[in-house]
Amino acid sequence: YTKNILFEGRPDVTRILFHSIEQHFAGEKSRTFFLLDELEKEAQLFSDVAERVASLGVECSAQLMRQHLKTIHEHTVRRLAKARTLGSMAQACMDVLTYIDEHSTARRHPLFRPYVETLIESLDGITSSMLADAVFADHSRAMAFLGRCVADAQVPFPGTPLNGLQVLGFLETRNLRFDNVFVLDVNEDVIPGSGGGHTLIPQQIREKLGLPTYHQQEEIAAYYFDLLISGAREVHLFFSENAQKEKSRFVEELLWERQQRDGKDETREYIQSIGYKVWLANPSPESIQKRSEVVDYLRQFTYHSTALDMYLSCPLRFYYNYVLGLKEKEEVAGDIESSDVGSFVHEVLKRYLKDTIGKRLTPEDLDVARLNRILDEQFPLWFGVEQTGAKYLLQRQVRTQLGRFLADYQQPICNKEAVTLLELESKVQRVSKNHFTFSGKLDRIERRGEKIFILDYKTGGDEKRLGIDVEKLVADQRETWSEAIGSLQLPMYMMLYSESRQKTVKEIVPAYLLLGRNKIDEEIELRLFEDGVDIEEVYAKLERIIFILLEEITNAAVPFAPTSDIQEHCPRCPFTTMCGTSWVKKPAF
Repeated sequence: YTKNILFEGRPDVTRILFHSIEQHFAGEKSRTFFLLDELEKEAQLFSDVAERVASLGVECSAQLMRQHLKTIHEHTVRRLAKARTLGSMAQACMDVLTYIDEHSTARRHPLFRPYVETLIESLDGITSSMLADAVFADHSRAMAFLGRCVADAQVPFPGTPLNGLQVLGFLETRNLRFDNVFVLDVNEDVIPGSGGGHTLIPQQIREKLGLPTYHQQEEIAAYYFDLLISGAREVHLFFSENAQKEKSRFVEELLWERQQRDGKDETREYIQSIGYKVWLANPSPESIQKRSEVVDYLRQFTYHSTALDMYLSCPLRFYYNYVLGLKEKEEVAGDIESSDVGSFVHEVLKRYLKDTIGKRLTPEDLDVARLNRILDEQFPLWFGVEQTGAKYLLQRQVRTQLGRFLADYQQPICNKEAVTLLELESKVQRVSKNHFTFSGKLDRIERRGEKIFILDYKTGGDEKRLGIDVEKLVADQRETWSEAIGSLQLPMYMMLYSESRQKTVKEIVPAYLLLGRNKIDEEIELRLFEDGVDIEEVYAKLERIIFILLEEITNAAVPFAPTSDIQEHCPRCPFTTMCGTSWVKKPAF
């Protein structure tokens, strides 16, 4: 409702404003929290909003948008923040509800008024109670208290039960006689319901003070139930029985009366079990045929390892992501994404090693204190200055892990052989081969003896999603590729470097550096090729697979098919709603 507060009689302007704010802060990972005053001073934000609103034909300016947002803040967040007592907090809640009712599209929704009127009635009772002057330590406790106070409020929807089918609440049946009655959910937790409710005052104290207790509520429920059953010609009671639910005590009493009357030990003949069949099979996503313009687009596309890996795992996801250009909406959240951690580590190592490019790396260059200074300088820029628990732990963890990386991996490598850094974060923009265009970014390139190492940092430690099982891989059998190939990233990097730097593949050693492992040593270097492997032969097989995939991607006769392993690939996919695979459960880890 707040997003639909009217501006010049239009709700879409406020929606544009709020979505722009969300988009603005989603792109700034260092600002998870901010004050309202800070938001209201974002000049560029309001200029962008005014430009978007003006495109709708609405006369607007940055100042008008800022004032509109400040007005909303004054009548909502700031109104609540100014409250100091329970009574003033309740009054503030009523003011917010009234403001929403008068200045948004809420009143156009038929069910808004009944609920709000019930809420205001409950809140008004608090403002005139003896608790109105009570002061809480913080607003969250006051709001929790108010929530408990209004939890038992009920919204009546009166009907006119004169003829035909009537859907009534349980207590609305009083003094009415029916020919046929169907009572749904006659389970103990519904009729009479769980005892105690959400009352703030313990039942024993309520009893001493002469206030209603749940015992009286149960007696009322029993009375109306008996009245309803006795006044009807035919009654059908529906209930569920399983490990979580049991039939109501009122049903048990009726069954016991029948058993006594008929002299029966069992109740089975009085109960009719109702079963129904549910078809729970989920259809597989349908393939999507390629139109001619899509094929033309894909032939001009600049391919990279991420795109090929995505196509290999699920061609349909490749279509959504790279053909339709659909992206996951970036949310404003306090959680730190693993991708953000990876990018941060890349930036720290780049800044730390950039001065050593072109010269031999020595143990003296591996100064942990300098690394920590760079890390401490960059961390607030990436994740904000506030030291919350998760961020504090992350900073300590990255500091410890990178310190181990220098001491237990980098120094032993430098002591064993000469290491010369050649390039860091090297971007290979365009490489053409076999009528296809490729690009990529290589984290680190170094020379060790006669070999050139292409190293890619990985802050995760899942080797299964990275390596290639050469023994399972058969170049002529397409069905073996998805299982044998974790990622085509390193073969792609070999091709990019070989073509752009005019080097033979025999000179190149591609490897991942698994920085996320618990134990950091020389074993974190996960090489693409094991010792003794014919590099040229295996690389030729992998390069052939890359181009077979590209020919398949650009072949109009081959549709974009769904993944062959739904359980493996769908849980982490952002397009499950479009494919109808949302039913696939995510792994527990």
